[in-house]
Amino acid sequence: MNNNNYYQPSAPNPRQRRKRSWPIILGCLGILGMLFVVIVLGGYFYMTANAASQSVVFIRSPQDGERVEAGQPVQVRALARGDQKIVRLELWVDGQLLDVETSSIRNGISPFPLLTTWVPQAGTHTLIARAFNSRNATSQTAITVEAVALADRDGDTVADEADSCPDQQGSPAADGCPDRDFDGIADASDACPDVAGMPGDGCPAPNESDRDGDGVLNEVDACPEVAGSPLAHGCHDADGDGVGDASDACPSEPGRGVDGCPEAAPEPAVDDSVPPEPIPGVDPPLPGGDPVEPGLGPPFFVPPLRIYVQLELEAVEMLVGRDYENIWCYVRLNEEDMRRYDFETLGERHWNAAEVLGGENSLHLLQPLGDPLRIQVTCFGSEPGSGELAYSGEISLEHPSGEWDGRALTAHIPGDSDNLMISYRICSPSCDQEALQIPDLAPINTGPIGEGPYTLSWRWGGDSAQIDGFGLSISSISSATTIDIPRPGMRSLNIADYRPACGETVYFQMFAYQGHGEIRSPLSNTQAWTGKPCSRQVKVTFAYMDTDLQYIGGDYTGRGPIYGTFYATSGSDILTLGFDGGRCWSVLWIFSCNGYAISVGRYNIAGMFNAMRAEEDGHAPDVNYIIVELNPGDDLSFGGSIWDEEAYGSDHRLFHARHTIAADETLPAEIILEDVTGYGRVSLTVQIEEISGP
Repeated sequence: MNNNNYYQPSAPNPRQRRKRSWPIILGCLGILGMLFVVIVLGGYFYMTANAASQSVVFIRSPQDGERVEAGQPVQVRALARGDQKIVRLELWVDGQLLDVETSSIRNGISPFPLLTTWVPQAGTHTLIARAFNSRNATSQTAITVEAVALADRDGDTVADEADSCPDQQGSPAADGCPDRDFDGIADASDACPDVAGMPGDGCPAPNESDRDGDGVLNEVDACPEVAGSPLAHGCHDADGDGVGDASDACPSEPGRGVDGCPEAAPEPAVDDSVPPEPIPGVDPPLPGGDPVEPGLGPPFFVPPLRIYVQLELEAVEMLVGRDYENIWCYVRLNEEDMRRYDFETLGERHWNAAEVLGGENSLHLLQPLGDPLRIQVTCFGSEPGSGELAYSGEISLEHPSGEWDGRALTAHIPGDSDNLMISYRICSPSCDQEALQIPDLAPINTGPIGEGPYTLSWRWGGDSAQIDGFGLSISSISSATTIDIPRPGMRSLNIADYRPACGETVYFQMFAYQGHGEIRSPLSNTQAWTGKPCSRQVKVTFAYMDTDLQYIGGDYTGRGPIYGTFYATSGSDILTLGFDGGRCWSVLWIFSCNGYAISVGRYNIAGMFNAMRAEEDGHAPDVNYIIVELNPGDDLSFGGSIWDEEAYGSDHRLFHARHTIAADETLPAEIILEDVTGYGRVSLTVQIEEISGP
């Protein structure tokens, strides 16, 4: 007898085993489904967050592909902006960091400007502007600039295009023509070519203040009885080196020392400004970037997961305006590779396009919903008899979703001597299947003075009994939604609830649908509704400049002339006031600088601009202020730079400063910018006035 009392379960039958496994299977499927949702949503939000962290960077000048003069200063204007404000903006040239600006506000600035001066060598150069935002994400843009040396056949530093005597070495003061007496009048027009004289005939014109008539007043003329060169303090100077013959140890050889004798060429002056430092551990940028600016097109409503529709492109007819032995065309759809198609004649200048690209041979593709279908066609032919290649023409077209309903479309391709016509259809989903017609939105009715009623109307050419309603997609830069209109006979809708805020644009598109939306037409045309602007205008006046500058000259020309730029940011641009007080020039070993200079004292900027315009080679704006347009959230940045020009070597930077007023700060009435260099102190008083608001 068996006394074991423990329980022994019987083995389950196969049916019981199957019933017990169903909860496990369903549980696993549920977990997999949840993981799928998490992955999709996580990826979407990651991409959304990543996109939001990107900034937009522009190089406003020079332009991509522009040609500039080698060896001459080029002003580079770069600007970055983004929802995440900018903390650092760099300018790289050919892999070297040229300049960098960092934010004076901890959380960054938007828009963020950078202005600098670049002196290019001859050749092709790549400029990259790279921005770092408050999340340390980088964005960049790149351009290519070609620097060319202006032709100067005679080597007198006057470019051939501005040289009145391009094959004779001359003086810049005489427009590049020979000028033995260095009085600024070409020898060919100078009645006294060996004696410095006055404008007109080039001969001395004595008077009480200038006894020898050489243009140098008696009180500063070292040789008041003999007409001489202004460069030699009024004394005779046969070699034109600025040293009078009586003191010149080498009177027949141009020199540059105190004895008037030639010396070895000087070493170029060294720019004593502190070179910018890259961020440790961050690699230099590589050429590339996104040059597309915001606002080039409406942000069509696109669901988180991109939707594609099936399209069919079918050729109907091809007619050519002249005879060819054969014709072939290259066709590109969107960004696909070009495909070649060869056609045969049907007589009477008709070709078998319907056979080559119609019926079973038509083209099928998946098209992103909301994007136009882009078609590019390039055709060639061969001449009858000779077989010589002939170019028949090229055309690029875009077809929005409203033209995907199978209607007949015609493209005329103009060629060298004929006109090629192709007729075709675009069908969604297929030219053999009748698709729902596409609604046509009318312009939004906002009332006679923009104060309502706010109505969106549409047309639909199909039978209302075939559909169950319409879907209306409503999108803006910050949101997107689709509302259901389950009334097939409805043709207008009050959209007052979707009125845009100031500065906002709302976009509307519509589709017709059957059932619960399983079958729908392509999206309609787009209608946009833009709200009132929210910008404000601010006047930035560059009023006074206080200076305490020491001697700057490095080429025996003393101080000046000065040149530079004042600027202020406005939306996505940098507005500038550029000025130049004169020019420097050199011929052989003779150096000269003429124009407006600064030293110690207070300068009224408006008066300074007037004085520069009065200089022979000077220029300056008519006003000393900039009016900027600021959108909500825009910071206001302004500043400037001033340089002292040298006839040889590097120019000296006397002033470079910038200030930013954050968007949420109250505008002050006045800001003083200050910069202290090795040459002294310069402070710039800037007055700020809001002249209009939202």
